[in-house]
Amino acid sequence: MKKWIAILMAVVFANVSQGQEVVHAWHYDGLGIDAAVGLSAAGSTGTATSISFGDKPLAAVTNERVRWAATGAANESAFITKTPTLYAGQTTGEFQLELDFEDADFSLSSVANGDARIGIGIRSKASGNDDGYFRLRFDGRDDVTNIVAGVTNVVNYDELYLEVKDDISANVKVAELSGPTLTNLNIRATYDLNNKGNAGSFKVYYSLDGAPEVLAYSNGVLAADFKIDQLRWAVQSSNGGAAWTVGDDCFTDNLIFSKLADPEPPPALVGLIEEWTFDHEPNGTLFEGLTNTAPDPFGLGAWSGDKDQAFVSNGVLRFEQGSSDTDNVYRNSTLSQSGITNGQFQLSWVFTDADVSSSTNNGYNCGFGLRDNTLNQDAFLLRLQKLGDKLRMETRVGNSNTAFKFLGTNVLEEALAVRVVADYDSDTFDVFYTQGGGVEKVATNGMSMYASNMTLDGIRMVAVTETNAWGPTDFFEVDDLQLSVYDPNAFTPQGRYNTWLLGYQPTLGAATNMVDNPDMDELNNLGEYAFGGDPTDDGDIGYLPSYESATSGGTNYIDYVYIRRKDSVERGLTYTLQLNTDLANGTWTNDVSLYENIGAADLPGSEFRAITNRVNTEAGARFIRTDVTFAP
Repeated sequence: MKKWIAILMAVVFANVSQGQEVVHAWHYDGLGIDAAVGLSAAGSTGTATSISFGDKPLAAVTNERVRWAATGAANESAFITKTPTLYAGQTTGEFQLELDFEDADFSLSSVANGDARIGIGIRSKASGNDDGYFRLRFDGRDDVTNIVAGVTNVVNYDELYLEVKDDISANVKVAELSGPTLTNLNIRATYDLNNKGNAGSFKVYYSLDGAPEVLAYSNGVLAADFKIDQLRWAVQSSNGGAAWTVGDDCFTDNLIFSKLADPEPPPALVGLIEEWTFDHEPNGTLFEGLTNTAPDPFGLGAWSGDKDQAFVSNGVLRFEQGSSDTDNVYRNSTLSQSGITNGQFQLSWVFTDADVSSSTNNGYNCGFGLRDNTLNQDAFLLRLQKLGDKLRMETRVGNSNTAFKFLGTNVLEEALAVRVVADYDSDTFDVFYTQGGGVEKVATNGMSMYASNMTLDGIRMVAVTETNAWGPTDFFEVDDLQLSVYDPNAFTPQGRYNTWLLGYQPTLGAATNMVDNPDMDELNNLGEYAFGGDPTDDGDIGYLPSYESATSGGTNYIDYVYIRRKDSVERGLTYTLQLNTDLANGTWTNDVSLYENIGAADLPGSEFRAITNRVNTEAGARFIRTDVTFAP
């Protein structure tokens, strides 16, 4: 089923890509074939009015692409700006800038210990010309000392690499690419103006020689007042420390400025699964006394294992300093129904207040996530964490943290509402937040969970409250912790069966009823579902029953083993051992006096469990089968 979900998601992503608006694009088609021309001859295509860049000695369009090459002039550079004819001054939305570096050769500059820089970005003139740009940079260094195993060598060091600049960083190397030459490098940068001022609003990706795309810079920050003013080439030959040798060159093509389609909002919620509002308990109530207020048939999840530093206080859950340097809060809740592997779910809560100013230490935090008990891992965590004199909101997946919102101080001055939409079909999650009742913002989309095919077994609570982290008056306060579902049928037996069917489309077609047998083997769809078979493959009917002879106390038996799903109750499946004395005229019955259940064991790495029954063969000739019924 995961394979089919992946195909669906690929279709969705393709639709988003097709929906993006190409504002300006320079492809240089038909230009410079007979003789080189300047950049002014290359007008843009796209939805906006055509524009072109000004001519510079460094640049010439030749054979339908731009050749950048030094002329040998002193202090030579090409800082060329152009205002887009559409979306100029734009302060919201998501945009993308991409460029192909088709070929680059700085071999001569390598010999001459040279330096070359070629890049482009978007400039905002709101507060001192803030740029978000990427550039290809060559760095040739002679006589670099290299010590290996105690032996000192003097070597040449030549490198092409990808460099970026944004509001918090200037000229940061984000990817080492090759020596003095390369071919087929595609770079694209995304500008999320809805999230400007926060980490992740500027990202840079690249692909080299057709390899899979790499996210080279994920936590870039656009200035809080960033707007689209200009597209700006920044090319340096002998300017600003560059020393680019005449004869070397670089070819670029397919410069594209686009407005990305707005992300689709998540579907409307259909109901609560678990909810803790902390309004029904007296002050001082610990975890085991918390009331789950989600309506029937849910609201059965519970927390266990009290911690003295986490308790109800005036209608919120308050976390305070622990009693020792190892006293932290790591707690899991049960769920009304566990073992969920598909569907979309939302985990949300509100940080109503926080003050972590009484300690100078870093690293302590408070947050929640979703848990896979089988893997003993969190699919994700979302936390408030102290860093210096600031609080920051961050995700944690495995051992990796991604910060996307800095709150300015170590005191939470306005309530912060967060929600995480977890998609267990695509194994990704999205993060949204609202502060002080303002407009909700998208923190991040499509982050990967810890692993694929994870199971939703519980809610994870973390709070690092140890004394060598928290100060004596530090605290976090949390309210309205909720787990919700987007699919009203996600937990019903029929919904689980429908999800199973989805994994075999489109091959299955309309043969989706439980009595259908599209592959014409021994089992219909219900049998394939119950025993782990493939309804589209006549060679796969899942786990077959097995048997062997046994003797105990002088009596002969058959040990008969059948397989059932571990979550058979939730799926509405009932497995029954049945016996018969005559296949032609007899009746199948579940006569428990003729057999006993002698054991059960989980099949490693699967969703199934083996059930072993001992049948008395001396009570008459018998036939044995496993009967399965379904109750939606």
